[in-house]
Amino acid sequence: MSREGTDSDILPPAAPSYIERGTVGWSDSDQWYEKGDGSNDGTLLVRVTLYIGRNQAKRPRAGVADGYQIVCQIGITPYRIPPKGTQVVIAIPGGDHETHGNGVIIATIEPNPTIQLEEDRVVMDFGADTHVVIKGKSVTLQDTLSPACWISTGTPRSGGPRGISLLSEAGAGFRVEGANAGGFATGSGGIKSLLQLSPTEATLTLVGIGVVTWKTGGCMVFANEPLPIKAPMVLCGPAAAAGNALLFLLSGVPTRSTTCFGSP
Repeated sequence: MSREGTDSDILPPAAPSYIERGTVGWSDSDQWYEKGDGSNDGTLLVRVTLYIGRNQAKRPRAGVADGYQIVCQIGITPYRIPPKGTQVVIAIPGGDHETHGNGVIIATIEPNPTIQLEEDRVVMDFGADTHVVIKGKSVTLQDTLSPACWISTGTPRSGGPRGISLLSEAGAGFRVEGANAGGFATGSGGIKSLLQLSPTEATLTLVGIGVVTWKTGGCMVFANEPLPIKAPMVLCGPAAAAGNALLFLLSGVPTRSTTCFGSP
């Protein structure tokens, strides 16, 4: 029985790949990384010192590699630059540790968080000096219960304008789009109150009760039932002043108010 030839029939056996441990950084350089840009195909390169290849004439230092110095790519997520001195695990395809970027950092070995870590809790703790950025067309955080509580930013996968949304399991929430924002509270039968905010106007709606709108030039109130206003002083009208007291009937007698004032 015959078979077609392959390159393994004429080429020498491939060098074995291997996995080694090391520490981030070189002893003779303060800089331990080179960020990716247009000049290097956008590939982040990290300097790593391996434990293998150590000069046997030197006294070893606990937790610090002192062997071959190589340059690696990052193969772990979330994508970050490991701090200098971090213990790392390196995969070296074909055993080639001399070519820049051939080695790949596949894991970091770091202390676990000292608080909050439990058997039923996953902790992502990057330290007090690290700023964390999560990027995507949209990013959503959600619990597993039903109905879910969630917060989302970006352009919804289902379509629609870009913004920030927050929703509770009861259906109450908040939404921000551009310079506008709005929030709503729910109860039996649906939305019970609604707050709408824009750069020039704010409106509060209580379903079945009334609407209050504040904007340049004054405030408008629309009520479906008597609306008591309790304040030390009430001014009604664009030119209301304390000298223009409103009249009301007290036991049938016109009486000048001491707290409510209007326009002439």
